[in-house]
Amino acid sequence: NSKHNQEPSLAIDLCPLPVNWQNTRHFFELAAYVWAESLKKDVPVIWGGSFSFGDYGHFELVKEW
Repeated sequence: NSKHNQEPSLAIDLCPLPVNWQNTRHFFELAAYVWAESLKKDVPVIWGGSFSFGDYGHFELVKEW
């Protein structure tokens, strides 16, 4: 049921480099950048960091887009 597996894919995973899964601050900074760009382009996204399990590298397009 993953949005990664749809065609076309509606999701992507991104990680700030160097990858440090313990340093969530870098993931929050990346998410802020992606979110700001999505607003500029009027392309709504959902960030996995807002999920109950904190999938910090995950971004997906809102289905209605």
